[in-house]
Amino acid sequence: MALFRRLSTSTPQGGGVDPFSDETAHAGLTFVLALIAEAVILSGGVAWYVWGRQIIAVPPPPKVESVQLRKQPKKPPPPKPPPPVPPPPPQAAVTPTNVPIPPVLPPLEPMPPLPSGAAFTPAPPSGPPAPPTAPLASMVASFSAELDQALFLCAQGHYPPQAMMAGLSGTGTVSFVYNNQRATHVKLVQSTGHFSLDRALVRAVRTCSLPPAPAGYSRRDFEIPIEMRPSGG
Repeated sequence: MALFRRLSTSTPQGGGVDPFSDETAHAGLTFVLALIAEAVILSGGVAWYVWGRQIIAVPPPPKVESVQLRKQPKKPPPPKPPPPVPPPPPQAAVTPTNVPIPPVLPPLEPMPPLPSGAAFTPAPPSGPPAPPTAPLASMVASFSAELDQALFLCAQGHYPPQAMMAGLSGTGTVSFVYNNQRATHVKLVQSTGHFSLDRALVRAVRTCSLPPAPAGYSRRDFEIPIEMRPSGG
């Protein structure tokens, strides 16, 4: 621009008008415009170069780390619903059978009233039971003899050896209840005079097998004296 001003304001020496002043100014303006255009082109080229470098210098993409995918466990299938319960079969209707109806009994006739002055006399009470007949009495006597003999043999079998060495003997009375050929509730009523013989006598009666009672025999309580002595004595 300074050059343009210089060229436009320059005049030839002597104060005359330069006939080429307009051409010189035009040439200077063209030169200035050329410089400006060149500067613009240079600045544009530099800007384009810088912008292109920025576009080309793209940063590398970030590294992607490998990711391992975990397999999720499969869910168990839902349980199967229970099979439907079949309905019970229909029950056949039970038809009532013809039940014979008993005939209606006629009403009882009332008893005639007692005559006036007559008193009601109850029946006399039954007396004591009749004594056993002859066959039963003989069976009872036989049973008693067998019972005594069985108790005596049992007592001899339980005679203690110590009493045999000492020569002890005696008769003791024992009470018991007869129950199906066995003696229960055994008690010593009268002692033999020796403790060892009394104990052996009670043990013998408890373990003894008794004869069967005759049919119709109702006695159950017994009290029998039993002799304790060594066998063969």
